Amino acid sequence: FFFRPPRAPRCRLALFSMGSAENGPTLLGEMIRRAVLDVKKDPRRYNDIIKALQKVMKDRDDNQMCRFLEGLETCVSTLNKTASDLIKVVLSLRWVHYSQQTLAVLREFCHALVSAHSIYGQLCMEMVAAQFGVDYGGVLTDAGLQQLCEFGWSFVVELMELVPAQAPVLVTVLRSHYPHKRLPAPVQTLYTRFACGLASPQCLPLLRDAVLGVVVEQMIKIDVEIVDDDDDDDD
Repeated sequence: FFFRPPRAPRCRLALFSMGSAENGPTLLGEMIRRAVLDVKKDPRRYNDIIKALQKVMKDRDDNQMCRFLEGLETCVSTLNKTASDLIKVVLSLRWVHYSQQTLAVLREFCHALVSAHSIYGQLCMEMVAAQFGVDYGGVLTDAGLQQLCEFGWSFVVELMELVPAQAPVLVTVLRSHYPHKRLPAPVQTLYTRFACGLASPQCLPLLRDAVLGVVVEQMIKIDVEIVDDDDDDDD
């Protein structure tokens, strides 16, 4: 697969070591549920969970990340806007650092999250778009980049099936996450490849004109930048 092997965990946090492999996610989910419900009275437990999650993500601990996502899914109905800080941390992860299994669990969690709370549709879209404004040179082969795109395309299509009314939001997200015009060509190419794929008949044909309009806007910016640089050289 295209993802980098995760780092070996440097430590195991007690928060993620509760119970057996079978009941661990349920116990963790109950802990998260109580922390979210009591956050106004006692924010310490909620903040401790966020810190523990940030530690797991810093260490790129694949097993513990998978366990945490499974725990979140068991209490997804509780994760309303009160839990937005926690959800923002979860959705800041970089796919390339995790295994195919963990990313499958992430996708299942996002499906359950947006099904229960459509307000998180935009954050999930932003997470996907953020994976493509990166230079993966030396990390992913072209075949790996294609797999990355395919995973992103199917992820977005699934989200849009859940929240079709957020089509304008998707276009806005694609525009806002487009790499800056001065970033290297491989970064521009990957993001453009991802965006154009979304406009294909297999993905979101009804958004074809809007998505391609975003791509054209970026190409014009890059072209103008090149012309300005040439003029400076002439001077």
